[in-house]
Amino acid sequence: MTTLVAMLGLLPAALSNRLGAQTQKPLAVVVIGGASALAVLTRLVQPAMLVAVHRWQSRRNAVGVTPAVPDATA
Repeated sequence: MTTLVAMLGLLPAALSNRLGAQTQKPLAVVVIGGASALAVLTRLVQPAMLVAVHRWQSRRNAVGVTPAVPDATA
């Protein structure tokens, strides 16, 4: 939600052609692009990586491989 508001707030600076826009436009475009890329990575790639790691760990535990770090409760 915060990312969307930041991108919408910078949209007028990215689309402006008025006097002085030459200095603001590149920064606005980069911030909008970075925020949108980060939002996509956070929403799609991170959950996929978590599922992959979870599946890898469950397969590893099913084979009987002990974890490298000993249990602290023992």
